[in-house]
Amino acid sequence: APTNGSFLAFVAAMIMLDGEDQTRAWLEAIAANNPTPFPKNSPIVAAADAGEIGFGLVNHYYLLQLQAEQGTTTAKNHFLTAGDAGSLVMPAGIGILNSAGDRTADATALIEFLLSESAQSYFATQTFEYPVAAGVAAFEGLKPLDELSSPDLDLTRLSEFLDRATELVTEAGLV
Repeated sequence: APTNGSFLAFVAAMIMLDGEDQTRAWLEAIAANNPTPFPKNSPIVAAADAGEIGFGLVNHYYLLQLQAEQGTTTAKNHFLTAGDAGSLVMPAGIGILNSAGDRTADATALIEFLLSESAQSYFATQTFEYPVAAGVAAFEGLKPLDELSSPDLDLTRLSEFLDRATELVTEAGLV
């Protein structure tokens, strides 16, 4: 799904790592293969599982969600080569704005809850995300987070490249 935020973040990472020309060439090569368009990632995984497409570029948890629904799948997750933009690990973040004022205690309570064992266990077992709190195990069978080799880039700068990533995806004819 070329308009998916995770896909666009991956393209932004590719621009940061490989430059705009190489990213454009990669997107144009993808477009030249006339990929089947999908509105979001879950139907991509279902189509791959049904053998309708050879592969899809999606987040790992979509396949795990399908496996939870069906019990088993023929499709498998593949983790890309170390340092490749496709191996980007995108952590979620939360913070408290200076403008929170008298709501700072409420915001702090929310953060503490989200980092609690019960919330992190929910994310791991129900949404199949990697837990971020120490002591909470990832979903059984999921490649350990410390075995993933995300590319060496400054994630705080990723948003600087999102608009250009969106433009390149559109220019390549994927949208």
